[in-house]
Amino acid sequence: MKFPGVFVEKYAMSAIRKIGTTFITPVNRMMLELREKTLLSPGAALSENIVRSRKENGDPYRTAFQVDRDRIFYSPWLPKLKGKAQIYIAPSWPSLNNRYTHSLKVARVSIEIAIALGLNADLVEAIALGHDLGHSPFGHEGEAMLGKLSSTGFKHFRQSLRIVDELAKLNLSWEVRNGILCHSVKTRSEHKLVPHPGTEMDDSNMPGTLEGCVVRLCDKIAYVYHDLQDALFLKIVSQNQIPEYTQKILGPKVRGFYGALINDVIENSKGQSYLSLSPEVGKAMEELRAFNYEKIVQSDEAKGYTNQQVQNAMNILFEYYFKEFEKNEQRTVDYVASLTDMDAIKKAKQLADKLGKKLDLPTPKY
Repeated sequence: MKFPGVFVEKYAMSAIRKIGTTFITPVNRMMLELREKTLLSPGAALSENIVRSRKENGDPYRTAFQVDRDRIFYSPWLPKLKGKAQIYIAPSWPSLNNRYTHSLKVARVSIEIAIALGLNADLVEAIALGHDLGHSPFGHEGEAMLGKLSSTGFKHFRQSLRIVDELAKLNLSWEVRNGILCHSVKTRSEHKLVPHPGTEMDDSNMPGTLEGCVVRLCDKIAYVYHDLQDALFLKIVSQNQIPEYTQKILGPKVRGFYGALINDVIENSKGQSYLSLSPEVGKAMEELRAFNYEKIVQSDEAKGYTNQQVQNAMNILFEYYFKEFEKNEQRTVDYVASLTDMDAIKKAKQLADKLGKKLDLPTPKY
């Protein structure tokens, strides 16, 4: 159907008038802080109460947590995670997850739950975007090997905090820093998360805010789901292999697992001073996590590389750069941990060729 030109022009101009040619008074930081106090739950973290190591003048139009989120988002450390394996090294399939897409998905799930429970969505987004900044190349195998090579050990959550504090010097709030440090789950059966009181920075504790607890739980929700989705896509596992109890509780379709987990957290946490899964859904998620660990995470055949190959790469890199940096161990750890998977492989191969060594190194499979 053709419309007369006059008709189109009339309604186009009407739409412009509805949109308006002037703006309302800008929403400033004070208004946003007032909105937090008015609309968020009593247990939510308020951005006006934050503490920074170095005092700053507040941004005129962003809350402190929004500033923290943007500092992480626009730092060069976040996009480097695109080159670090979630499970698979440098996959050619763009749909497969890496540490960057994992961080975005943790942020997305955390925001959904935070909004539903009246918590501070800006804080959970900042924590989620920063939680894996310190991951080494080659996933958890690389982390474990770097921990053996360093005399003080290595954990990605401590390195993430070191990045935002010492290397990038982002001067983030205590709430974001605490959430980053304390995001890692210590036991498989962690279904009830109660914020740790006090202001100490200890990664053996629960996060000190409900928002930090949200990210800690959503980190697990995100990877149990998308690691399985990736494995199904690659035909490493099949639908009928998924534990029967998991399918009974979370539903017959894998794409519905996300919604079932998110809804269960909301239903079992509303009105509480803690975050919680129901016992049934918690058990189903742990069965799925154990299944993923056996069939995907710990399967050399599924991943396409072995622990020994990772050890070969990390050994030669650490040994060389330890000498190169005049036996400065912390600088060596910082550098090796910052490498992407392919940079680590390339440099390890160059060093092996230079030293006349034949090394079996990780290679992309997919």
